[in-house]
Amino acid sequence: MKLPNLLTVVVGLLQGVASKSKYSACPDISPGPATAFQLPEILPISLFTDPIATESIRNTLALYAFALDGRNWAAFSRVFAPNVRANYSEPLGIMYGVQNITDKISAAASQFASTQHRYGTQYIAICSPSTAISVTYLQASHFLWPDIGPVVEDDNHTLFATGRYEDTWAKSSDGTWKIVNRNFVFMGPLIGSMGFQ
Repeated sequence: MKLPNLLTVVVGLLQGVASKSKYSACPDISPGPATAFQLPEILPISLFTDPIATESIRNTLALYAFALDGRNWAAFSRVFAPNVRANYSEPLGIMYGVQNITDKISAAASQFASTQHRYGTQYIAICSPSTAISVTYLQASHFLWPDIGPVVEDDNHTLFATGRYEDTWAKSSDGTWKIVNRNFVFMGPLIGSMGFQ
């Protein structure tokens, strides 16, 4: 066997071994949630990453914010698996199935003229070729008035919320990633002159 062929075989074998061990053993955060104290201890640090899966998950999280703020409720089916379980804490509580989640979130959002959801600190771990977990910090503004643009207002017409999403993901047969379990954890009080009804 020629040296280049031998090297190709050896490299292929090494890559096969590495690919079997490249995924981190992820903690089971379902149904959860984990505490803020637990997160830095239980989330794995992996030397290997899957950038395509990671970006696909990050983009799907962005689609959720766009769908919610744009009131495009049908787009939730692009984010959540049909049999998803979600705990959005009170007042929404635990919900099962994408339609139930859509119905409850759309009803809660209807109290506001508009919303803006934005993400901050984020952690995504690809646990296997078909499973992943993510933790994403969130700030959300809920506006009572429909004003768009540079209008000076006090915060009496805005409800601010901070929290985190703890998501468990599964890769669908079409190659997209969808949330199969979500926990929303408030990380502070609601700020504003009104609350959810």
